Amino acid sequence: MVNPNIKKLAKLTAHGVNVDPDVASFVLGKLGRRELLAYLRHLKAINNRRTVRVLSQEPISEVQKRNIIKRFSDKEVLFVQEKIGDGIKIQINDTIIDYSMHSYIDTTINRLKE
Repeated sequence: MVNPNIKKLAKLTAHGVNVDPDVASFVLGKLGRRELLAYLRHLKAINNRRTVRVLSQEPISEVQKRNIIKRFSDKEVLFVQEKIGDGIKIQINDTIIDYSMHSYIDTTINRLKE
């Protein structure tokens, strides 16, 4: 199977939330190692494009969650508690928006130096 077909297969697989058992059986049984890696890479990229991760050390209030979900209404929003310090970080695909206290202090110091 050539790479464009693997990409199409990943798009079809990612259409739903869960992978159909028949598709999983086909993928695991028919694809070689290199093709399977390409398939998983495409599947991960598709998932990253439609998911927003919100990282916070402390629990986020329901009001803040609703506002964030409203802002990213076209994507699935995952709230993750992780040790990042005060504030939040929002990860959209490969982009990270950093609203942490550490980032704020660094930005302020750099502006004062200019």
